[in-house]
Amino acid sequence: MVALWRAGDWEVHCDTDGGRLDRVLWRGHGLLTGPHLPGGVFTPPSVHWGLYETRPVFGYDDCWPSLDPSPWPGLGRDVRDHGELCWHEWEISPAPDALTCAVSAADGAWSFRRVISVRDGALQMDFTCGNGGSLPMPMTWAGHALVPPAAVRGLTLPECDRITLDYTTPMITQGDAPRRALDVWPYLQALPVGEAVMLVLHETATPVMSIDIGGMRWRCVLEGISRPALGLWYNRRGYPVEGDLAREEFGIEWMLTGPTRLQDAVEAGTAVTVPPGESLRWSLQWKVSAGG
Repeated sequence: MVALWRAGDWEVHCDTDGGRLDRVLWRGHGLLTGPHLPGGVFTPPSVHWGLYETRPVFGYDDCWPSLDPSPWPGLGRDVRDHGELCWHEWEISPAPDALTCAVSAADGAWSFRRVISVRDGALQMDFTCGNGGSLPMPMTWAGHALVPPAAVRGLTLPECDRITLDYTTPMITQGDAPRRALDVWPYLQALPVGEAVMLVLHETATPVMSIDIGGMRWRCVLEGISRPALGLWYNRRGYPVEGDLAREEFGIEWMLTGPTRLQDAVEAGTAVTVPPGESLRWSLQWKVSAGG
């Protein structure tokens, strides 16, 4: 079931299936991709391109506690592709001043809540992640917003400690990765059709980036986390490689930390750990203006 919520200049469509934001519109202009439906129906790949590809891939998802499949260190369980949240049914509660989207583990081991509101004209998402278990809970998170790349005219990115390629199609090597934030957009623009990359900007100097898209300037700010990572997934029909199933999409993904796989983040000492009985809070703000 999809819940529709409107406030100010914003309109949000949230699906109880996985908590996905199917559509986010500002003054009637959609920011996100729609479903890729060759022949008018969703068709998963016949070969294994990841569990996430067995559902329609579009819009906005929260990927938690890992973006990529991973063991959940210290908890004796595994995290599925794109995290646990998109595989659960969410509770969606619209109210005039906020849209509350919540999900929790059946055994109460964890809970995740996203509260959407409009503040000073910006769309605000306030997140709370709770540890209801008896052990420390390591985690990462990525706010996985997919936008149509053909509409993008430019990026303004923060400086960062380093840039890595966390996924590439076979023709691209780690040595091809841009070294500075200023080089990222020219690099993505030059990516050939049939290729896909996932760039991660680690330890960004400021948690602010903006994208010029469809005659709008969209400013994305992560609040409550110091020196976060920023993931940029650029897919020019390079994934999944099967007939006409490959998509055109640009993922703008603020992350609490890198790498994208939780176990790697734990081993690198960058994962966030929530103690038993406690919660972690952070926010994502989208501010859109005409121009760009």
